Amino acid sequence: MTDAVTTGTAITTALALTVAGVLLLALGLLPQRGKLSRNAFLGIRTVRALESDETWRTMHRVAGPWVTAGGVLLLLVAFSGFYLDSEPAFTVTVLTATGACVALLFTGAWRGSRALRPRPVEAATGGGRGPGAGVGPRPGGGVSGAGRG
Repeated sequence: MTDAVTTGTAITTALALTVAGVLLLALGLLPQRGKLSRNAFLGIRTVRALESDETWRTMHRVAGPWVTAGGVLLLLVAFSGFYLDSEPAFTVTVLTATGACVALLFTGAWRGSRALRPRPVEAATGGGRGPGAGVGPRPGGGVSGAGRG
């Protein structure tokens, strides 16, 4: 019994990973270029991302590079069956790359959802770290942080 990768396995895997890689490249690059608007079929489909066109664009702008990296990774591994000489090495390579691609996709979605979180307005609350930070009106009157010397 041989451990070599069969031609059929190499072709089938190359075809599947190439299709998935190209799809991920498109899903990573098109929204960043304004070519994929909010829709019912493609993209990151969280409730928050679908709230408005602005949240859709923000989510995909932040997640796009991670999705693109996943597509590139799949394309790099797609033809590994033709140059790896053992079935176990081929299996480990494909499974590792697929797992890494899924991790990239989840990272992109997570980073995109974090970009949608509301940010506190530090200038209005005096919570910044620059000059004058902490100087502002006090609830009881007067100015906090000023005139202490």
